[in-house]
Amino acid sequence: MTIDPATMLSLYPKFLQLRLLGDESLRDALGVEIGETITIEGAVSFDRTLLNAAIEGAYAGEGDGASVQDMDGEEWSLSLDSTRSPPAVRLSKEESAYLLVGLAWLLPKASDRLHHLEGLRRELAIGVAALAPWREILARRTLNLPEIDALQEVIDRSPMSRARKIAADVTKGKGDLETFAPGSAESYAPFVGSDPASDLASFRDGMLPGIVRAWLDWDQFEGAKMALLGCGQGSLAPATELRDLPGDHLVRLAEWGLEGADLLSKVAIIEVGLPSIRRVPDLTGPLSRLVEQIRDMEPKSEGSRAKLLMASLITVEAELSRTQALAHLPPFQRRIAALAHASLFDRTAHHRVDTDGFAKWALEARGRHFYLQELVDLRSEPRWHPEGATAERLDAELMGRIRNAAWANTDSIAGTELEELLMGSGGRSISSRVQFPGSFLPGPAEGAYDAAPSPPQEFEEILDQSLADRELTPRSVIALVNLSAMFRIGDERIDRAVELVRAAGYHFSADVGTDERDLLIDGLAKVAAGTRRADLARDVRIMLRRLRVDGSAPLPATREFLTCVTAAAAHGNLAEWADFVGDCAIEAANSIASEDEARLLHFDLERLCQCEPLVRARGGGRALATLQLTLKE
Repeated sequence: MTIDPATMLSLYPKFLQLRLLGDESLRDALGVEIGETITIEGAVSFDRTLLNAAIEGAYAGEGDGASVQDMDGEEWSLSLDSTRSPPAVRLSKEESAYLLVGLAWLLPKASDRLHHLEGLRRELAIGVAALAPWREILARRTLNLPEIDALQEVIDRSPMSRARKIAADVTKGKGDLETFAPGSAESYAPFVGSDPASDLASFRDGMLPGIVRAWLDWDQFEGAKMALLGCGQGSLAPATELRDLPGDHLVRLAEWGLEGADLLSKVAIIEVGLPSIRRVPDLTGPLSRLVEQIRDMEPKSEGSRAKLLMASLITVEAELSRTQALAHLPPFQRRIAALAHASLFDRTAHHRVDTDGFAKWALEARGRHFYLQELVDLRSEPRWHPEGATAERLDAELMGRIRNAAWANTDSIAGTELEELLMGSGGRSISSRVQFPGSFLPGPAEGAYDAAPSPPQEFEEILDQSLADRELTPRSVIALVNLSAMFRIGDERIDRAVELVRAAGYHFSADVGTDERDLLIDGLAKVAAGTRRADLARDVRIMLRRLRVDGSAPLPATREFLTCVTAAAAHGNLAEWADFVGDCAIEAANSIASEDEARLLHFDLERLCQCEPLVRARGGGRALATLQLTLKE
């Protein structure tokens, strides 16, 4: 029996039918044709093929009084408004009339089609290579419907197009995740390139200069504003040609930064501007006001920019985890891309959205997805934990970045009003807002294992004193937990921590409260990850198990499992990491205390397996089956 293509397609779910029918080569192979309609202002619909044919005919001058039928068979007259470029299309019937944006790709002259394409390239900063195949086609002929859609996708992927779409959506009080959290790698390439970088230094020194140069070649001032979006880490902007912009451009950039820039671009402008104070003295005033503006931020206040940026980052990262659009990039490079798009949203939507409402939605709808993806990323970049994605941590990081930029440019700011503002010790100085350890912790792009510096001698002495205790107390590990996030800790000190844990029978002294104990165990899991110490990771797991076996206020199964996933990053090897996570998942699944816990653990584990499929084969699948049985009972 032969099944015709339409019947065969009907056997698939609706969403899959749409995906299949979107493939032109598959439609041609099956001999399937599809019809598309276009609806204008929700009032009238036309067959898109017939409408485009009528428009193309009108452009070609095939007589006045052209007409086209709507889907109800009603006749509409079609005329051109040549005062616009390309000519707009007027549809009218009795007292109804609509003006449609012209379709340059249907113009009869190749020179007109190419002129419009070049205009779009210049206006929207679309790469020459991205438009090369379209230039070749348009030089020969007009575009068909699938080609028009494909070219529109290229246009829509440009950051300038997305900024306009975000602004339009915000004005209308609606939003589309695809607009500021796109699912295509090409949308992020203008900020981070297309190829993976081996580490932050190679990205900064090898890839970023070319990215910034492309923006500046497009437009020296507007391009500089866009290039700042890709400078979400403190060493990036000063390493580019942005620091060499003409003096008047730097002043304009700083003045624009006061009112028009997103939060991260404000800081990057300070980092770029400080080295140029001697060359451009007029920078002193606007840079001072920028520093004061950031100094006076209240990250917890209603509608704060720090909240908006972190909510946007969580949303973009969660969407990238779902779509896997940047799965070929290392986590730090993907996060720079995510920060760029989150900052584009911040730049465009600040003061125009309900920041607190959006932040609440982001945490509830995307927070879990974000958190689990970042836990998986700890295996390759263990020094940045997803708990760092808060407005407070962002605020502390930005104060640290400004302070670092000041120390790197002490000669440049000496004798200016910036000196006291940046280097002073009074309440007006940025120093009053620097926090320890928050302002010195790694940021989202600084999680690589080999990036940690050695601790100063005074910190080494603090570590040695705390680890000299005979009992496992908070004092024994607090310094280790805090300092290991900032510095490379030698094996001999980790050995001492392991000795303390084992000598204490894998539990803290009795006078430690439950909340404090749980935070300390979580801290030790992070130490194990950040120092790549698999033995400490095993000991953390034993500590958690002992709490459960002894009935000593154990952690909920899901929290215990996530703590173990953090510790699993002690294993840099993927197979070893997956084995550790799978074993922990099985243990957690077999110690569930309630149906709600089983449901949450099932969600987390299923999502974790999507982020890293090897987990399913290394025990995660068995744990999921156990949880499914629990939920069916």
